[in-house]
Amino acid sequence: MLLVLTDAGDWRGPLLCERWASVGARLMTPRDLQRPGWRHEPARPLGGLAVAAGEPLAVATITGVCALLPCVAANELRSVRTEDRAYVAAEMTAFLCAWLSALACPVLNAPTPACLCGPAWSPARWVRLAMAARLPTVAGRPEETVAVTVVGSRAFGARSISQGDLAIHLATRAGVPLLRVLLSGSTSTPAVAGADLWIDPGVDGVAGAIADLLAYR
Repeated sequence: MLLVLTDAGDWRGPLLCERWASVGARLMTPRDLQRPGWRHEPARPLGGLAVAAGEPLAVATITGVCALLPCVAANELRSVRTEDRAYVAAEMTAFLCAWLSALACPVLNAPTPACLCGPAWSPARWVRLAMAARLPTVAGRPEETVAVTVVGSRAFGARSISQGDLAIHLATRAGVPLLRVLLSGSTSTPAVAGADLWIDPGVDGVAGAIADLLAYR
């Protein structure tokens, strides 16, 4: 069973679940954390229970997680009193970080203390990382960029081999399997203009590549 973790209004979750229907996929949103049925024992995480799409499931049956949710947003918790939503959202985010970190199956991207789907870095920090790796970079905000989606060792949306190689190099240096890299410059001499964790599974090949990575990682 593959899980897709995202918020209720994110179209990417249902799309991935549809694309992965043949292998078994289920959507998990913050609303599921408000439903009964959860059981998490840090010493025995595989013996736990989770709730996804409103239904309980054994943690041991989860074979991979695609995390697209940075954090639990307070406005997702409409059943919680308004004055308590920010606190509850922070507690749910902390729980999900611990829960995802305890799973034995692949989680893409692995959570960090500041973000449930990878490092929550600014575009400038991504550029600094590229500079430290001696990759070509561009300062400021270029008028035109190309978005290249990296899934493991594969690149999607690149217009040249050079663009794909540059995006993969940056993601590898960061240790982030899923990354969108913004590139500027010509197809032969691209430069890193920034990066973020927003992955578009609607791009041809991306959904299948993520499923492959979860299966073989």
